[in-house]
Amino acid sequence: MEKEQPVCFPFHLGGLLFYLLGFNLFLTLMYFMSILSGSWTLQQWFDLDGEISIPSWHSSSQLLVSGLLILVAIKYRHEGFSPRRGIYLIVGLGLIFLSADEASMIHERLTPLSKRYATFVPLFNGSRGAWITLYGALFIIICISQINNIALMWRNYRESFAIFSFGLIILVTGAALVEITMYYSFFSSAVIQVSIEEFLEMSGGSIILTSSLLFLKRHAKVEKLAQGSRTTI
Repeated sequence: MEKEQPVCFPFHLGGLLFYLLGFNLFLTLMYFMSILSGSWTLQQWFDLDGEISIPSWHSSSQLLVSGLLILVAIKYRHEGFSPRRGIYLIVGLGLIFLSADEASMIHERLTPLSKRYATFVPLFNGSRGAWITLYGALFIIICISQINNIALMWRNYRESFAIFSFGLIILVTGAALVEITMYYSFFSSAVIQVSIEEFLEMSGGSIILTSSLLFLKRHAKVEKLAQGSRTTI
């Protein structure tokens, strides 16, 4: 079976990513404008740190669509070439969960719960960020348990996997690393901290969404080649 070839990024997907990143920048600038203008309406619409706002909807939607695309790719799996079904379910449902988390801030409730029921969970600055420890531990466990599937993904779907991984790194940098700096008052301005954090999160989600489309496209191509081989035989 043909491996994924190192080709230039498809123009239409590259264009999609360009527009998504541009929209992320627009939302960030509008957040600044809402703060400077003092407009209550703009602040409600473009609050980067809020739950019911356009940026929150945008971030959540990107992760939701990405998760659904990964699940759809299961239909086009090819035995012996594609990873096992389980990793598709883990990644797809994981992205859908992160989408729900983004919209409802599930992770924000984990710190008070851990203080009450799981005092052994390490916290940052003594009282914050339990979700980073818990999510990080779960991610490491999943990576270790799925190492063979990850290696197969790298071998046969290298471009889409590399782009997805890069998007995940950007998202985690915003969601976790910038968040940690806030716990220790690294930023003198909360507006700057929120802007950097949320822009990175949205941009990471945009890259993941684009890579998920590329991933699904590659699966469909592999299945088409496999069908052609069977027809020839």
